[in-house]
Amino acid sequence: MYEKTLQANDLELDEKTMKEYQQYQTDTTLANRHIALLFDNYQTIITETAAKGEKAPADICVPLMKSLSGECLSLYNSIPAIVCIYMGEALQSAGMIDKAREHFKMSLQFYPKSIPLLVYNYRLEQDPTRKKEQLAELKKKYPKHWG
Repeated sequence: MYEKTLQANDLELDEKTMKEYQQYQTDTTLANRHIALLFDNYQTIITETAAKGEKAPADICVPLMKSLSGECLSLYNSIPAIVCIYMGEALQSAGMIDKAREHFKMSLQFYPKSIPLLVYNYRLEQDPTRKKEQLAELKKKYPKHWG
């Protein structure tokens, strides 16, 4: 999903990927299904609160993303880029801007080519010179991307 939406210029999932993802919602025999369900719960909360024009509840979103990150780390010995992105968004939405800034910088050490991580890092950069350099680099490397 990450490669086909957040890293791509086209933000739509293809039918095959969507079906594979939806299978986790119904097939209880799939290994590590709880990872997809934690992810799905977070996305549902974000989508529903945004549709109502409300702010996502930090007291639910931040712990949910910490649980998801912990489960991924425990099972796979790494945290996927998409989980890093959502964790940073949850911190930012909770008003924990300094923690979000640190989180995005750290995540870029593991995923230096992640466009969303680069965009968030740019947006939260405090040094005006660095911010200008980062924007120029983003526009040069990813001129068609939504970021």
